[in-house]
Amino acid sequence: MDQIEIARRGRDPVLREYNAMMKQIERGDPMHPREVQDMINDLVSEGYNTQAAALARANVNWDQ
Repeated sequence: MDQIEIARRGRDPVLREYNAMMKQIERGDPMHPREVQDMINDLVSEGYNTQAAALARANVNWDQ
C-alpha cells in the first residue's frame, strides 16, 4: 500500500468509525448486535472486506 492510499484510508469516515468501535470492543464495552452489523454492512459497501471480516470475528460483549 502506498502513502497516498494510507492517507486516504486515514481520512475515510467509515474506517474512523470502525477503529473507534474496535477500541470499544477491546475495552469490553457492551454493544448491541445491530450496531455491529450496521458497521459490517457499511464496511462491505465501501469495499473494506478485511475490516468487515475482522469485526465479524471480534469477541464482542453483547449488550443484554
